[in-house]
Amino acid sequence: MRRIILLTVLVPLLYGCVNIIRPSEIVVKNGDEVYAGRVYYLKIGFKNYYGMLISNLKIKVDAVEYKTDDYGYATIPIYSEEVGTKELKIECGSITKTLQINIKKPSWLVFLWLASDNNLDRFVHGDFLEMVKAAEDVSTIVVWDSSDPSKDGIYALTNDSRMVKIEETNELNSGDGTLFRKYTERFSKVDSDYKALIIWNHGFSWIDVTPQDYRVKGIAYDDQSKDFLKISEIAQNVTEKWDVLGMDACLMGSVEVIYALRNTADYIVASAYEIQGTGWDYSFLSSMSRKDPLEFCKGLVDYYEEFYKNKPETSLSLTSLAVYKTDAIDDAIDSFNEFLLTGPVLQEATWTTYSQPYYLYDLGEVLQTLGATETLEKFNNVVVYKYLSNPKPQSLAISIFVCQDRNKIDTREYIREYIREYILTEFAKNTRWDELLLNQLSSGL
Repeated sequence: MRRIILLTVLVPLLYGCVNIIRPSEIVVKNGDEVYAGRVYYLKIGFKNYYGMLISNLKIKVDAVEYKTDDYGYATIPIYSEEVGTKELKIECGSITKTLQINIKKPSWLVFLWLASDNNLDRFVHGDFLEMVKAAEDVSTIVVWDSSDPSKDGIYALTNDSRMVKIEETNELNSGDGTLFRKYTERFSKVDSDYKALIIWNHGFSWIDVTPQDYRVKGIAYDDQSKDFLKISEIAQNVTEKWDVLGMDACLMGSVEVIYALRNTADYIVASAYEIQGTGWDYSFLSSMSRKDPLEFCKGLVDYYEEFYKNKPETSLSLTSLAVYKTDAIDDAIDSFNEFLLTGPVLQEATWTTYSQPYYLYDLGEVLQTLGATETLEKFNNVVVYKYLSNPKPQSLAISIFVCQDRNKIDTREYIREYIREYILTEFAKNTRWDELLLNQLSSGL
């Protein structure tokens, strides 16, 4: 009789215990749209017979094991560079379910080549804090070469406003053109309405000097590898045309650079002046949902202007950022060459100086001095939007190399090296500008 009573009590208890820990129903929490090139976190849980979520339960998603947390959910990261339906196979005990996730096309894919293996590394965190404000349909992918090799890797923006590493790499060399090509080709294939490629680092236009460690002429300087991207390397290794090419670096807004990179993107955004270490204000991505490429560029420039106006204690006294329309530059160059055939004489003048040591002056003001009115109008079609502190009436916010002072040429040996390098630029090869300069310089060159 006692055994019967004991079984009568224990069986329901055991039945209840089994049903408390036995999964019977899958629960999926995902209230966000999923976009290609962005990391999303799916919450998956299992309810028991009584409708309660089960904690510390092992589950598998696409054969990868996860465990539910104290609240009964396992967090599953989802990342895809392709648009379409992604299937997830969920398993727990005898329960199996295939879940379909719709990966949508983002309005913008922003790919950042973040070359901070140098003294700019300390500014990366601030830019990441700005990037995470991006609109929900703006995907941001970063290849980061840090001065701390453990941070090197590929990062992406998440749906909960963080930048997370999605792929480990070896020590990166951000000055390696082959590596640059590998990743620009990969991420140019992410399906999106528009795409922007941004190169983040020190910049020295086309200039060539010889510092102690490695030659300076271009962008994306890697102090550890003693390497950098030459302008010609960028032109050769960007194999797909982007909607926007941005260069968050000093002195890249030069006619020599823009002309060399005219086939890489429809629009180029760069500064003729130096740029603070804090760089661009990437908060502009918060307002880029469904913007076209020109609106994207204008928004970037507007945020940049406001950022430095509101930070007088850290801003440079002279700043600029401009948008260059690349399909207009060939027409401007043709006009420039026709004008140069007339044999103009370059007179000494006071132009906006973007870099005194390197003889970079405002192209619009130089054209005005030469009397090249038609060419100036053509270049106004190239510079479609700009911010420039203390502008003059003909300022274009794009620089050109000018050195016509014989005394400076004769006494500063490295200027001679500039000229030797300058004639190798695509701009010099395809225009008569270098001939005009050389004809007016010391015969000893």
